[in-house]
Amino acid sequence: MKSIAVFAVLAAALSPCPVQADCLRDRGLACYATEQKKPDTTRGGISASEFCAASAVIECGQSSSSAGGGRVMPSDINSERKRFDHLPTARSADTSATKAEDIHASRFAVKDGWIISSPGSRYGEKPEIKPYIKYNNSLIEEFDDVFLSIDGFVSAGRYAVLLYSTNPGGSGTVDSHSLVAVDDNGKIYRADLPAGHEHFEYRVANRKIDFELGINDGKQIRAVFDDGRLSVTKTPIQKGNLGDDDCNMIYNGIMDECARPDQTTCIYDDMTISMARQRPINSLAYDNPNFKHESFKSACEQACKVKRKPALAGFRKAVCQAR
Repeated sequence: MKSIAVFAVLAAALSPCPVQADCLRDRGLACYATEQKKPDTTRGGISASEFCAASAVIECGQSSSSAGGGRVMPSDINSERKRFDHLPTARSADTSATKAEDIHASRFAVKDGWIISSPGSRYGEKPEIKPYIKYNNSLIEEFDDVFLSIDGFVSAGRYAVLLYSTNPGGSGTVDSHSLVAVDDNGKIYRADLPAGHEHFEYRVANRKIDFELGINDGKQIRAVFDDGRLSVTKTPIQKGNLGDDDCNMIYNGIMDECARPDQTTCIYDDMTISMARQRPINSLAYDNPNFKHESFKSACEQACKVKRKPALAGFRKAVCQAR
């Protein structure tokens, strides 16, 4: 796939450190999985691969180890968030002061000012700045021990809405998605979106934002932001085939690792599989009753023995289709 090649080359070229290269590749691919489904107009005409490559560089370069490479692993993945639920309308922030203070800040125009978001300072930069989100001069959130990414900025009725995600960093970690909305009167609303199986899509229509958030504990998770309120529905999924996206993710991702020539054992639980690949499998096994976990493990062990993946049609029938 073109996207995989882009992020593999990016990781090799920009980071001699394996940890940071892993970060660049994983964050780039995770971003691309979402962005490729959106038109280029949502990114100002920038292609999904270009947007995600730049985003990965920014996110993985926010912090590095004391040796000068890689990302700092947080001491506690449960991040501390400072939240201010009732904020007064603030005056517009001074542009020159913002630039001098934080060169990484992004500004999103809203009525009577700006939503300002920053991934924070990079390792070694002064002053040291934590990731944050502001409305003009008023702090909405400040983050500890996580990386901050922007998922989108949209208009929904009388609200300007910033969609963002946080991640503690490291291979196999997942994003937590949230939103901040500012109405025409400067009133602020923020909410955390419920987590499904590593899935995040949204659509803006009829002054609302509809979210598809994947599956959790056998239920399809959806949410709707409408006029300053977030409503969530959890619907039991019907027995049937595994979704095409999940089936393709397994076949094009983890099955390649199953067939690696350097596997020293072909017993699934003892095989060498990266956490970035293993975590989605664990989530599917727990959350989605349509995933045939034992059939998958058998297919992986067989691919290991013969050092090649099975044909896609046979794999779909064995692992992804209901009997």
